[in-house]
Amino acid sequence: MANGFLHTQIWGLDNMMSLEDVIGLMHSMDYSEKIHYLEGKDDLSINDISLNHCWEKPSEIKCFSTANKKENEVVRYFSNVGIIEVPIPENDAYIDPERTKLLPRDRRIKVHKVNTIFFEYFQKVYAIVFGSKNDVKIKSVLMGQGYRERKKKEWGKVEFPLPQYQLSSEFFYWMYYKYLKQQNLTTPHGVIKINDVEGIGRYSDRKQHDTRGTGPKSTSELSNMTALGINQLVYKSDFNLTYENSIRVNFCLNTDSSLTIDKKRSLITKSNEVPEGISGNEEFILLKFYLDILPGLSRAYSIDQDNGSWSESHSRKARKEYALEVIRDLCSIHNIKPEEISGLQPV
Repeated sequence: MANGFLHTQIWGLDNMMSLEDVIGLMHSMDYSEKIHYLEGKDDLSINDISLNHCWEKPSEIKCFSTANKKENEVVRYFSNVGIIEVPIPENDAYIDPERTKLLPRDRRIKVHKVNTIFFEYFQKVYAIVFGSKNDVKIKSVLMGQGYRERKKKEWGKVEFPLPQYQLSSEFFYWMYYKYLKQQNLTTPHGVIKINDVEGIGRYSDRKQHDTRGTGPKSTSELSNMTALGINQLVYKSDFNLTYENSIRVNFCLNTDSSLTIDKKRSLITKSNEVPEGISGNEEFILLKFYLDILPGLSRAYSIDQDNGSWSESHSRKARKEYALEVIRDLCSIHNIKPEEISGLQPV
């Protein structure tokens, strides 16, 4: 959560697991392991040669009511913190060149804390894992997915990415179109308005290209509009949206539903009607995102596909509109006349 950004991924646990099972595994299992370059050092204590990975005491199980009144969904969840210890390299772990005396433990072992939220949804447990890519070591170290001593079959399989949270390039193009048409999305999970598209990540010739506009209404920026007008696969995008006039969130969303929220530019309005930042409200905003906002967007997209409001032909037409918008802006900027365009040789 450093630098004002909140990074998360969502994982799925084994279908046979319950929240109580997860809490039991956190309490009952030994997750510690030996530091490989200190094994066999009989003159050292167990604590000196071990990495004491563990889970903190979990919060009590609480209930979160989704906005899907049609299904009347109440989701159970709890939060916890995983502790992962990482040793410094062997060459740096000793005081003397002869390697006869170790540095104090607190100077040769780094401690990483990883926040998590576990929730139960339609009889399946999901984990929202906070942190950067380095912090996803929690899967192998504290969730039984590693090798040798780290492998703990009691956890079953931890799945990522999840099919039910997998997004397509077309989904992003649909969101861009809804933004440009300024159409509010009325979903079973609430009303969503896409205020801006601030960045687009796309694949081209096996390379990644990121474009990002700045300032208000940045979709009108040529870099973003040009990206939209090119028929390429989108793998992530930056949005600003409003949910039910109570949450305004700036975020980057990937096709695997991993998420980065800009905490400084996101606001939440509670019952006192005073907008406040999301610091201290991370649990609520993440549950709201993965249980209401994203399912609401996905449901609206599916409805438009089913009723013919969005199809491959609509997507092609939208790309053409984006390309024409770029041409219009370039003509205005450079004072290009229509006849100059018509006189160009075809590619």
